[in-house]
Amino acid sequence: MYRLRKAFSLIELIFVIVVLGIVSSIGSEIVAKVYDGYIVQRASFRSSMNTELAATQLANRLTYALPMGVIKRNSSIVPSNLNGFRSFDAVVPNPNAYDILEWVGVDEDSFDAGGWSGLNDLNTTTLNLIATPDSNMTFTNTVITNLSSGNPKTIASGAVFFPDVYDAYKLGFDGNITGINTAVSGGTNLINLIPTAMSRTMKEHYKFAWSAYAVVPGLENADGSITVRTAANPDVNRSNGTYDLILVYNYQPWLGQNYTNGSRQVLIKDVSVFKFTGAGDTIRFKICKQERISETDHITSCKEKAVIR
Repeated sequence: MYRLRKAFSLIELIFVIVVLGIVSSIGSEIVAKVYDGYIVQRASFRSSMNTELAATQLANRLTYALPMGVIKRNSSIVPSNLNGFRSFDAVVPNPNAYDILEWVGVDEDSFDAGGWSGLNDLNTTTLNLIATPDSNMTFTNTVITNLSSGNPKTIASGAVFFPDVYDAYKLGFDGNITGINTAVSGGTNLINLIPTAMSRTMKEHYKFAWSAYAVVPGLENADGSITVRTAANPDVNRSNGTYDLILVYNYQPWLGQNYTNGSRQVLIKDVSVFKFTGAGDTIRFKICKQERISETDHITSCKEKAVIR
């Protein structure tokens, strides 16, 4: 004996299918919007974080810039040309032409750890030897060698700078290295200078530096090598107009070198804007980075910082 059981009619089945189709279309649209929002937020976060990290690294390094030792450089002019750079606070007709920020960095690592003391005993100091109490220049030499491990340097790469004796035009940026107190060796409580017959201006306090630094537009190549913008190679932009900011270090203008001779590392990639300005002891800079969302879309994150030295 068979019993009849109620089931869905064809109309009811069609109605259920239609409702499910409507719900699924709405759901897929919601999922797509949520995913798109996630992609944008992730790109925004990554761009903002990378820009903040790069700006903070640059600000930290600029904190130890030698007073009056910061310049702005025009990469389209060869480094040895005096017209290619100006002191940082100099007023220039076309400030956008200066795309490289460059400075001499005080050796704060060795100073903080008990290397050079910054004191000069004028009663004992001679023309070619600085008597520097409470200094351990042998330790300073070790610090310099360790920090420049990729291209090792020694005290002989360093120089002594007295306040009010130098300015941006007396640091060797233009290839003129006369009059700079260049070190040759050191020991406990002394710094030997390169012998010279010319007179030297000595003061009771000094700063010791062994490297200049530069932030230069450039590109990291597919093989890992880095190209920086120069007068001979001015076009380093990507097809979308962005470039990388390259930190150049471990070079000595007072030994006749310039930023093309230094070691290089990428500070931040895909930069669309790098501008800097300032006056006196204040340096302001702005970095904008692009983060690609798709083949045609991107977002831009900008960070601006001020450094008071």
